[in-house]
Amino acid sequence: MQHKNLARVVLTLLACLAGSLAVIGPAAPAHAAADATISHLTQDATVRTYGQYVTLKGWVTCCGSSTPGYGANVKLQRRIGSGGWTLFSTRTLTDPNRTPVWKFVPAASASYRMYYVGTAYTKPSVSPVLTVLVRRNLGTSWNASTRVLGGKVTPAYAGRAITIQKAACSTCSWSTYKTILTTSDSRWSVRLPAYSKRTYFRAYLPPSNGYGGSLTSPVSTLAG
Repeated sequence: MQHKNLARVVLTLLACLAGSLAVIGPAAPAHAAADATISHLTQDATVRTYGQYVTLKGWVTCCGSSTPGYGANVKLQRRIGSGGWTLFSTRTLTDPNRTPVWKFVPAASASYRMYYVGTAYTKPSVSPVLTVLVRRNLGTSWNASTRVLGGKVTPAYAGRAITIQKAACSTCSWSTYKTILTTSDSRWSVRLPAYSKRTYFRAYLPPSNGYGGSLTSPVSTLAG
């Protein structure tokens, strides 16, 4: 009798367990691994004179050629000199704006990259680094009748040296004619000589403080 009662208990427990499993149902499958992405960033120029615009365009590809879903963020990051990366701008990929464009005037030479932060289904990625070299603006003016070459440097360049170069022709090798200093408000000027043979002159500003070197267009003088 005891064996029969035990058998009934076991059968009852098995029936209850089977019912519980039926209610719970099969285990849900785990999410698939996040898809790899590729971030892209292009530029319309590698060199700009101070005050000029530069345009950067970014996009992200995933799963072959499609773009990640709406609402995903991309961050444009900037690095100046040997410093670290800092946030320059954040954009959200939306329809139809899945190719964010940044048009701005760079304040100094810098490197840029675009970082895609990823989603639950897509992995983060970083674009190749782009560099924009910014040159100081010499603000050049030339008065042919007085032979005065001058201008105002931007950004500020007070009390700094500018080299005046000369050459026998606009494509010949250049040598130093003289060195002058800018004024307290970054202005500069020089009266050029006139020789019996036409001579070409230009102003040169060496690279400094994160800015590339700058040159004016050649001007020429001739005695006569």
